[in-house]
Amino acid sequence: MKQLNAVVNELMELEPVKTWSLIVTLLGDLDGTELTGKQLRVFMDALGIKPEATRVALHRLKRDGWIASKKTGREVTYFLSDRARNDTDAVYDDVYGKDAKYPEGWQILVVSETIDCPASTPSIRIGRHLVVTPRPAESIEQSSMEVQFVQNTIPTWLQHKLLPPETIAVAEKLVTSATDYLKHCHGTASIEAQLLRLLLLHHWRKIALRIGCWAHIGLMQDGLIYNCQKAMTGFLYQTEKLCVIE
Repeated sequence: MKQLNAVVNELMELEPVKTWSLIVTLLGDLDGTELTGKQLRVFMDALGIKPEATRVALHRLKRDGWIASKKTGREVTYFLSDRARNDTDAVYDDVYGKDAKYPEGWQILVVSETIDCPASTPSIRIGRHLVVTPRPAESIEQSSMEVQFVQNTIPTWLQHKLLPPETIAVAEKLVTSATDYLKHCHGTASIEAQLLRLLLLHHWRKIALRIGCWAHIGLMQDGLIYNCQKAMTGFLYQTEKLCVIE
């Protein structure tokens, strides 16, 4: 495997990383509940994020109610707000869970152009008459037909309707990085190992919170996104949660 710092740098450049979102990922995975400003800066500085960008991100998160803070002497401590903690807990299984979110799988239906999917039924319209939805979807199925593939795989154009090519490329990198780390470097205790977990988790979280991720897994259970979920949840369960770096 490449040096960990090289992999960390590649993950930082894989796609734009928003500082405020990275801080939410960090606080959500933290082994504990809070970080001092000094401890937070250690993470951000190690990733090459400028102090000005960190201050702006913290201001935005406080303004929007995502984080709260308290001051002890001259030190400020940051932690997720109650609302943010509840939102984080609500999607915990999506990010960390090893099981498919919709165990009965997904289907592609030919529907009327005017049909409306119930708000309670996740769905992705991929054309005027095509809808992707989890099984079962009785209210839709009554007036629709199911599409079956000629070959037991979904075509590339359909994959890109569910997730854009750049997201699929990110997933491929996550599989490689997580698998290589567990094979060659598992147990390494270093700031680079923590940064690797933070960035892998951050990129995977962005994918796992998209409904297209689960549609891809449900339609292609031996595909790249399925393998990404397995690689990432295996990595998250076999490595330690993020902890305070002094």
